[in-house]
Amino acid sequence: MIYRQNMFSPKRLQSLGPFVGSRGNTYRFKDENGTLYYGKTASASHPFAVANEYVAGLLAKELEFEIPDFGLRELEGVWYFLSRESRFPTARDLGYAFVQDRVFAESFASVITFDCWIMNTDRHAGNYLLRYDNLGYHVVVIDHDRALFSQGTTIPFLMQANERPCAYLMHMDIEKILVRKRNLTLPMSHVARTIASIQNVPPETVAGIVRSVPEDILSDEEATALVEVLLMRQTRLDGLLDALTTDVLFRSAFVR
Repeated sequence: MIYRQNMFSPKRLQSLGPFVGSRGNTYRFKDENGTLYYGKTASASHPFAVANEYVAGLLAKELEFEIPDFGLRELEGVWYFLSRESRFPTARDLGYAFVQDRVFAESFASVITFDCWIMNTDRHAGNYLLRYDNLGYHVVVIDHDRALFSQGTTIPFLMQANERPCAYLMHMDIEKILVRKRNLTLPMSHVARTIASIQNVPPETVAGIVRSVPEDILSDEEATALVEVLLMRQTRLDGLLDALTTDVLFRSAFVR
């Protein structure tokens, strides 16, 4: 499967300056229709930010997760991961009033399974949105710059992260919401369903997604290593999630 490098393409973008509260590599833009975007760039301390966001976003769409529209855009010689600004609140905005909602529990179980595949270390309460309808609260995934290569600057760092258990990769907010403060329980049926969906993604699709990143963002050697790790984790996902759901800290959060 061939992936386009841009899933949307605003004709003109006006910079609104740095996004307040970011780590210095996120900016806000407005297009000719007044639509707002976040634009994230790579930095010396976080060279894979754009690649991480784009690859994780395409994998999320392949699995039919809800995610704001996004794409890549080169502006004055700098690559940006552009994401359309959403009006949905974050979990932090809502003060966790949603945690006993069945739809939230089901979708969050799927998100945690996805995060285990992509080695996401930053799913804190500000890094997912919540869309409410008459069924309940649906998770909208955002912000994957600390997945995949995370903040590593070398291929060995990627390989090292691949060896860590999923429980080690979970952000402390996951522990808070599942165990220490909110006692959220997640249905294993949705974990199993998401594992099956991930394992049904053809290897050529995974490779096509990674290879769709321009080489001046992700080198051929880096892309090859990332494909290898994603396919390795894809085949090992049952074991990785079994270790997470039976971990002494997290096992009470999963309902079989």
